[in-house]
Amino acid sequence: MFGRILVGVDGSEPALQAVALAGGLSSAHGSELVLVHVVQVSEIANQAMKISATEHLKDDHKTIMEKLSQKFLAQAKERAVQAGASDRKISTVTADGDQARQLIKTAKRLEADL
Repeated sequence: MFGRILVGVDGSEPALQAVALAGGLSSAHGSELVLVHVVQVSEIANQAMKISATEHLKDDHKTIMEKLSQKFLAQAKERAVQAGASDRKISTVTADGDQARQLIKTAKRLEADL
């Protein structure tokens, strides 16, 4: 029924709940699951500056943003696997820009069914 399911993740609990639901659907239908995190540079850059200032990190803002994105995607992948999705059928995508536009663009490019 669903060949490819795409879920946007942002590290929030509601997003992780959506990932769990999608993980269950992926398991039930044998679907590929694509987890997408869209970095909104302005928001993340502000958080990164605060983190680097308070924790005296040596990484630049781009590196910090990439680490945050990877953390969100890893958490989402773990939740999807816990919900029954096959680890082999999960892929991740990172994009930057407007979240809604990038999710739609990615869904069209990957021909997501859901």
